[in-house]
Amino acid sequence: MDFYAAEGNTVEPLPFRSMGTYPYPADTSFPLDDAHLNYLLNYNTRHLSGNEPRGYRYDFSRPK
Repeated sequence: MDFYAAEGNTVEPLPFRSMGTYPYPADTSFPLDDAHLNYLLNYNTRHLSGNEPRGYRYDFSRPK
């Protein structure tokens, strides 16, 4: 989770060198040539166990 990203709860839209602006417009997409596809399939992966917390809130209450 990244509070400073365009979509903080997802890893997309992924930035790339020739994108122009971020987030990029709907008519622009992440390149899908062999090198970028290899990156997506091998490095941009996450395993979800199904036991992830529903939220990331922190309780700032004072200790008793």
